[in-house]
Amino acid sequence: MWSKDTINILNMHHSVLLLQIKIFKQNWILPNTHYRFGLAYLKVGNKQKAKKEFETALKFKDYTGERRIKYGIESELDKL
Repeated sequence: MWSKDTINILNMHHSVLLLQIKIFKQNWILPNTHYRFGLAYLKVGNKQKAKKEFETALKFKDYTGERRIKYGIESELDKL
């Protein structure tokens, strides 16, 4: 399991990302973040949370890099 410090860092990172979205209107950030969290969960062996993050990322539409992220997600889901 992740330490409390790691979880706090992830929560801070998430807050910064949300701020960037509001200020710069960079709509690729949230789906990319869910994709990266999914990869992180896979690395620590939590397939259930990884799958949930991947599925959340797949719900986003019309953003920069969508095809690349969705291809990565689909590749990872095929392995589960």
